[in-house]
Amino acid sequence: MSIHKPSLRTLTSIFATFALALALFSITTPASASSSIPFFDSVREFFGIAQLQRETETSQSTGHVSEMKVMPLAPTAVTLSWNTFGNAGTETSEPSNANDPNVGTSNLTLGAGVTAASNANRFGGSGWFDSGNTVSGNTIAEAIAGNNYIQFIVTPNAGFSFTPTSFVFNWDKSGTGPQNVALRSSADGFASNLGTVAPTAAIATQNTITITGLSDITAPTTFRIYGYGATATGGTGGFDITSSVANVILNGTTAASGGTPTKLAITNISPTSPSAGSGFSVTVQAQDAGNVAANVAANTDFTLSNTGGGAIGGTTTGTIAAGTNSVTVTGVTLSSAATGATLTATRTAGDTLTPGTSAAFDILAAADQIAFVGVPATGAVNGPLSTFTVEARRPDNSVDTSYTGNIVISKATGTGNLTGTLTKAAVAGVATFNDLQFDAADTYTLNANSGAFADRERKHCRYRLDTCD
Repeated sequence: MSIHKPSLRTLTSIFATFALALALFSITTPASASSSIPFFDSVREFFGIAQLQRETETSQSTGHVSEMKVMPLAPTAVTLSWNTFGNAGTETSEPSNANDPNVGTSNLTLGAGVTAASNANRFGGSGWFDSGNTVSGNTIAEAIAGNNYIQFIVTPNAGFSFTPTSFVFNWDKSGTGPQNVALRSSADGFASNLGTVAPTAAIATQNTITITGLSDITAPTTFRIYGYGATATGGTGGFDITSSVANVILNGTTAASGGTPTKLAITNISPTSPSAGSGFSVTVQAQDAGNVAANVAANTDFTLSNTGGGAIGGTTTGTIAAGTNSVTVTGVTLSSAATGATLTATRTAGDTLTPGTSAAFDILAAADQIAFVGVPATGAVNGPLSTFTVEARRPDNSVDTSYTGNIVISKATGTGNLTGTLTKAAVAGVATFNDLQFDAADTYTLNANSGAFADRERKHCRYRLDTCD
């Protein structure tokens, strides 16, 4: 039998297996051995595994810790990350140290306005402030004009999309360097901030920007971190860290984006039972043969038609933009109440897709009447009446929650003057009146008018002296 000296790679593999085994399984340790826990922490940090969660059990008789369990927390969804520890500071490109398997690797690179400058463990440089900038600290607009940024590109693999959720980073700067940062993306041509941190925290504290409004992206997308608030050209700043851990992290999720789209589908109608004549929204999606959302190659137009619900009106066309898989059309209307109505989306231009028909849904009757609710029986002269409401109701007397028209209160009879806010817009079919008053004691009749329905008269009420007749 031949015995060979194990290679460095073999030893590393054995150590990694051992370390991961320790990290991924619960380890019961006597209280006296709790000093060994930092070793496990270090192993897990070395391999980029999530932080540890510790649980202790205390003896009821002695009050001492009898055992300690070390268990993994749920992993963070990291799309891309970088570790700048060990940098000289003069680097102009920083490769990612981890990436979701459904996106490619990516490099941090410097904008044209930033010059790499020697600084241990940092990726960044100087030049964040340009001649003519605001001397008390340059603005984000000046940073954009000066190309003062660090950027990276997220490239999803074919057949996959990504949704960024947050950007987490450690930042350090000199006294005259960029104190603040803003994150932007090529999704809108770098026109608006995804988030800002002003000022950034000290080097040992992570900064977090929560990202919203970007989802299911299939095209390569550039993210730029603009530094601003600098006061001198020589001021320095950038991503930095004091230990070997990932200090620049884009969190998010990835998902299969589907194959070649073959059909249209109506995936959502909101509200689920709209009212006749009131606008509602319809989501139309391009799907592959397996019913998975699939991005269209060209701008794809469609028109909506219906079965049941009377005449379709409002917005009846839409476009799924190239590189995306869905669009929501708002302001669709159907003229009549119906049970089991359906909508069909039919392609008119762009990718060749078969029509898609919605699940059956109901169209509720629109409001045809209004009703007073809670009108007070008495009131004081020149004092506000107790709050009351007027409801827009359907023929079955239920409230039409889609009704948002104005409702106007007026005096029908009585000697005094009615003042206050007499016109209120209905919210979900209900208009609330809370500041009306009369300037003389008498018996009054109120009218409510919506403009769409006939006046609704309230019973006589005598203010200050009597109750309702």
